[in-house]
Formats: sequence, structure tokens, C-alpha cells
Amino acid sequence: NFGPFSGFTFSLFGGYAKAKEWYVPAYRDIQPFTEREISGWHAGVKLGYSHRLFDISATAQAAPSEYAHSWIDFYDGARYVVDAEATVHPVDRLDINLGYEWRDHRFATDDPDERYSLGNKSDLRLGVSYGITPALTVYARAENLLGHRYEILPFISSQKQTGLIGLSVKF
Repeated sequence: NFGPFSGFTFSLFGGYAKAKEWYVPAYRDIQPFTEREISGWHAGVKLGYSHRLFDISATAQAAPSEYAHSWIDFYDGARYVVDAEATVHPVDRLDINLGYEWRDHRFATDDPDERYSLGNKSDLRLGVSYGITPALTVYARAENLLGHRYEILPFISSQKQTGLIGLSVKF
């Protein structure tokens, strides 16, 4: 990018896929997943801005949300997915990230005439990472900071706040 739009990103995207024996959430069987043939499209828009001190981005996607027609990457049959993220780089090798994901019209089904609602997902997350060396990074992440409960799979509720601390090594 250059000129008055330097750092800005805008993209439209979409796709279509068809899959046989694709695993999707189920609620009647003993197993949490069932296989079925699905096909579907998805479309979205991504906006972003990158600066030496910060990066921001937002993505919005839509897809059909039906028994045989849904986007294969939306494991939960979501109709709409919105994801926003902001990262600041206050000092060299330090990143602080705040993000939010919303997934709407989530469901599970093993029958074309019945749907089991998984509820909407509303997830606020915060992460910090510091690159000790180019090959070694330490990080911490907290998710579901709003404490919103939703079902990951039928009858399996999400945890409230969760956290992760780790070390990343690049070879």
C-alpha cells in the first residue's frame, strides 16, 4: 500500500464447497458428531489497518444455516460470524492483543426437520506475547472474558473464563 491509503486493507471473499461424509455436531446419537453430505457457500468482507504501533482488523461472514446447506468450515452451522481484533506493539517484540468473536444461529442436527440450538457465541479475548529472541516467544492468553456460556456441542457447555500460558520455539 502507498499514498493516502497506506496501511489499509479491504477484501471481499467467498467460496462454495460440497462434502460427503462431513462430520457435524449431532444431538441424538451417543457420539457428539454425525456424518452427512453438505454443500454451501460463504461470503465475507475484511477490513484492516496496519501501523508500526498497532494493527486492527474486522471480518464479517455469512453462510447458509440449514441441514444440508452450510459452510463446511463453520463447524457449528453458524449463519453469521463476526471477528474483530486490535493489536498494539508498544515496544519492540511486545504484542498486546484484544479480540472479539460473535457466532450467530449455531445449531446441531441429525434430522432435516429438527434443529438443536447451540446458542450464540460471544467471546472476548486478551493476549500478550513477548519475543525473547527471534526463535523464542513467551505468551499468555485469556478467553471468554465476558463469561458468556454457550454450548460447544449439544449438552456440553463452554467454560467461563479460560487462560493459557506458554512458550513458543521456532526451529
